[in-house]
Order: sequence, then C-alpha cells, then structure tokens
Amino acid sequence: MYRAKTELAWIGLMLVLTGLLTSGWAILQLSEGLRELPRHWWSGLATTPLLAGLALTAIGLVRARHPVD
Repeated sequence: MYRAKTELAWIGLMLVLTGLLTSGWAILQLSEGLRELPRHWWSGLATTPLLAGLALTAIGLVRARHPVD
C-alpha cells in the first residue's frame, strides 16, 4: 500500500516537470511573456499539468506520511 502512495507522488512530480516545460514553452511563444498569459487562456492550458502535478504530489506525500488503517 505504501508503494502505491509513493507512486502517486512520483506521477505528480512527473506532471510537475511536464507542466514546467509546457508552461515555459507557452510563455516563450507569447510576445510579452508571462504578463500576456491571462489574455491568452489557451496558452494558460499549458499550466494544467503543473497544477495537477502539484495536487497529486501533495496528496501522495500526505497519504504516505499518514497511513490510514
């Protein structure tokens, strides 16, 4: 059971890495950089893996530290 919980954290970390790469790429494509992101919501979708990864990593780490019987 502990392994499944830590795997969730690893999946989350991989999503964070993917989100950082896709967000960085999207921001570089915008003429004004990060300041322009709110006006281009479709570029903001590149941050979705980052947000999901942060959530999964947090859930996985909390579950691994606090086992439920």
